Order: sequence, then C-alpha cells, then structure tokens
Amino acid sequence: MKVVSIINYKGGVGKTTITSNLAAGLATKGYKVLAIDLDPQSNLTLSFMKIEDWKTKYAEKKTIRNWFKEDTKTKKFKNLIVKPEKLDNENLNLICSHIGLINTDIELATRMNGATNESQKSNYINTHSILKKGLQEIEKENYDIVLIDCPPSFNIVTRNALVASDYYMVPIKLDYLSTLGLNELNKHIEELRRDYNYNIENKDEYMRPQLIGVVCNMVSKKLDGVISEEEIHMKNVRSSNYMMFRSMLRENKTIHSSSQKEGIPAILKKVNGITHKYVKQELEELVDEFIEKVGL
Repeated sequence: MKVVSIINYKGGVGKTTITSNLAAGLATKGYKVLAIDLDPQSNLTLSFMKIEDWKTKYAEKKTIRNWFKEDTKTKKFKNLIVKPEKLDNENLNLICSHIGLINTDIELATRMNGATNESQKSNYINTHSILKKGLQEIEKENYDIVLIDCPPSFNIVTRNALVASDYYMVPIKLDYLSTLGLNELNKHIEELRRDYNYNIENKDEYMRPQLIGVVCNMVSKKLDGVISEEEIHMKNVRSSNYMMFRSMLRENKTIHSSSQKEGIPAILKKVNGITHKYVKQELEELVDEFIEKVGL
C-alpha cells in the first residue's frame, strides 16, 4: 500500500481535481484506492457526493476530523471509510472531510506541550503521527494506493499527511505565485523531515516522502505547446531541477465544475464534445504516468 500526498500552499491550483480524477482513474484500472480529504473546504468529499448526503449520513461521525480528536483510541480508523454511492466501482473508497478541521490544528498544537524534553519529543511524534497510525490499522492488502488531498497550508494536519506518505506530488498553475512557492514548500518539507526524524529513535520509523513530480495544471494549451508566459514559468521550474510530469492538464472550468456538481469526476464521464475528449485524454495520460512513477 503506497501513500501519496497531493500538496501545494497555494489554493486554486486544482489539487482536488487532480486527486479525484486520479482516484477514479486508478480505480477504473482495477487498483484499490482510498482517497482522504484533509481540506476543511471538503471539495474532494463533495466531488463524490451531494452535500445533503454528507450532512445526513457522514458529517457527525464519519469524517477525518473525528480521527484527530483526543479520544482516537476508542475509534477504529476503518469505520471512517465510506463508499461513494454515485460511483459504480467497488475499488474506490473515501474518508470525508469536515469544516471543523479548521479548529483541529489549534487542538493539535496544545498536545505538543510537555514538562520535560522527553515528554515534548514524545508529544511531537505522537501529534504528527496520528494519521500514520490510522493507516497502519488498515490491512495493507485492502488498498494499493492512498491519495491524500491536503489543505493549502503547512499546518499540523498537512504535516500528518507527509509523515504518513511515501510520496508527494505538487500541482501548480504556470503563474508567478504558484511557481514561487515550490522552493518554500520543499524547504519546509525538508525541515519537517529533519525535525521529525531527530525525535525518532528507530530509523525504520523515519519519514521519507519523495517528490514524484510537479504537475502543470490549468494550462492554456495551443497546438505547439503552451502560451509564452506559461512557457517562461515552466522553464523556471525545470531550471530548479524539479521533476515534472510529462502530462499537462488544460484549464476547463465548465467540464470540471459540472463534474463536481454531479459527483462524477471528468475522467469517468462520457465524452461530450472535442474539448472534453482532450480533457479526458490528458487525465488518462496523467493516471498512466502516475502509475509509472509510483511503481504500481
């Protein structure tokens, strides 16, 4: 079972669109997928179900917020897993998010206090390993891949995702702010890796998430590539020696927004027009390249 975080500080870069379509595409190919929504905005959750269903069936007891509460020991992680009802595919499962995750980070921060250095170290590791411990409860043969949609911040919830992950991928828009944040993001991930591993005695428990690549999303495609301004930002990313996915996804708000309303990712919908054909083809290429990069 491989765990991959989809992460970027900047909102609006299409993390959720990529996560939902990757999850659906992998499930269609026969891989057993668990998608986890860590963003309080809950867009991944609502990509697979109507908000009314979420409110009545899952909001109270079946969201990832419940796992981060202090009474975790009394719960089973697997009990949070749900099956998106609108998808006719048993391979895809989901753990929903909740707006209450906004307050979770404050609650987690209070747990890291300790009277001694040893208790502080222990509290630091325990607080950053909550999600990892949940995933360790799952029988590894139940899933081939876990995809985590992270919030657009580097809070303790996001750090939990990285501690639990084998890999991470970074969706970006080819604009100044998105590309500027790449160095900062990777610097913070390296600092987390150093601090977490410093407090771990057993090297087998070290966190070692690897960057599998940067995905250019919401690009303005033309016949011979992308527009000149986006080409400049792409060259800047490449010059920083970041691995980039060959696959690039064009911007099309109409197709993706309608997919979210219907609870069916664009990669699963019947092609309706030439633009949708290209969108679906690019998503399928991304899925194939993802499989190659993580070694599924």
